Amino acid sequence: MIKKLEEVDEILASFEDWMHGDNGRMCTIARRLLKEAIDVLDSPPDNIKVQYETICNEYVRRFSDKQDLEFDGWVGDEIGGIASFSSQYFFNISDIVFDLNTNQPVGLILHWQEDGTDYNIQREKTEYINYKSYTMGLRYEDLK
Repeated sequence: MIKKLEEVDEILASFEDWMHGDNGRMCTIARRLLKEAIDVLDSPPDNIKVQYETICNEYVRRFSDKQDLEFDGWVGDEIGGIASFSSQYFFNISDIVFDLNTNQPVGLILHWQEDGTDYNIQREKTEYINYKSYTMGLRYEDLK
């Protein structure tokens, strides 16, 4: 498997030099992803922490691209915990994974977080709807 991925990398490298604009950039991105995949596949089984962190960072990269948000980093440098985006959005990895794996509409997760903040801004007792329930149609006005 690794040998085949390395062959694909060589093919992309040959195209990367003469392609310009988005096509060249896509080759560069594809080569980086292939390198990450090779590193994960080539890692010894006892290096599961590195594999986990690589996968978490890839989910965040794809989520960031999908939502057109800038990834600020992991809160407390805890990879796989809570990710910060554009200095205003904070999502835990399970919501990011759910959003991508279930192909939720772009922006829905942002509306969910904003609705939760708006609903709880002046409440003594906060109430939250989890993201999965929100994607299924539950809204804060339903909690009354």
